[in-house]
Amino acid sequence: MTPRVEQELVLIRQYFPEAEYLESGSGWVRLPEFNFPADIWSKNIADVCFQIPNAYPGQAPYGFYVKEGFRPKGNNALPSNYTETSEPPFGGIWGKFSWQIDGKWEATADVQGGSNLISFIWSFKDRLKEAN
Repeated sequence: MTPRVEQELVLIRQYFPEAEYLESGSGWVRLPEFNFPADIWSKNIADVCFQIPNAYPGQAPYGFYVKEGFRPKGNNALPSNYTETSEPPFGGIWGKFSWQIDGKWEATADVQGGSNLISFIWSFKDRLKEAN
């Protein structure tokens, strides 16, 4: 784990104390019981995970995963830019949302001063405001 990722995990755990990090070279982060925007999805709370790229912070993270069975409320159709997979190492089926932060990724030496993993995490809610 790089010093940068270590600092970012401290920041993440301020908001998600139960966050899990798999250090085994894969850089996966799991956030148990992530809250979704209300009345849009079939679930209001579910586990979410994402992978920190090897070239982080120079390379922005891309995509996030939601534990299986995630659908728009009242509709069994798959959301757009979403694929179900068993890729994450947390067991079971996960749905991957193709997603990146809108705008330019600008990580700075100060973990809290520019783009970081917590801003990436908060951006999930931007994507999840849309029920498609």
